[in-house]
Amino acid sequence: MSKRLSAAVLAACAAVSVAPAAHADRAEPPPLYGYYNVFIEGAGCPGEGPGTHWLPISLTPIDPPQPR
Repeated sequence: MSKRLSAAVLAACAAVSVAPAAHADRAEPPPLYGYYNVFIEGAGCPGEGPGTHWLPISLTPIDPPQPR
């Protein structure tokens, strides 16, 4: 069974085929952010004492090393 393609579909395919293309060797990870709970036992930190402490973290990806 053959199907006919409309002129619009052929024009769209032709437009895509001449568009510039790029290739990525790796996916760019998104920045990581959140928090980390630290549980302090015993005497704890001076001025804070024992307990649970909330530490915000934020990591941003850097450029990868150059290939060798």
